[in-house]
Amino acid sequence: MTYLLNCLKRDRERYNTFNAVGLLAVAVKLEIKPYIPKIMEVIRSSLPPKDATIRKKLPQNEPAVFTCISMLGRAVGHTIIQDIKELLEPMMATGLSPAF
Repeated sequence: MTYLLNCLKRDRERYNTFNAVGLLAVAVKLEIKPYIPKIMEVIRSSLPPKDATIRKKLPQNEPAVFTCISMLGRAVGHTIIQDIKELLEPMMATGLSPAF
């Protein structure tokens, strides 16, 4: 798990690593609990800040972060409900789909 958390710091490997963390969580279920705080810290840093909607240009987000959040929720259920509530606003700041 430490290796995967370190890989999340490298832009080039983020997509695959977010997916790997999510899949690992689904596989081990509640055994991932000791790593949840660090995983959530990385997820928070990957999303735009809450005030991002007032900025003109948002940073590019990694779509796999949303997949990872979904798989974490499936793996540990209500254990991360408070963390997910805190992520909702930054998640919505990214927009639901690109505007064309």
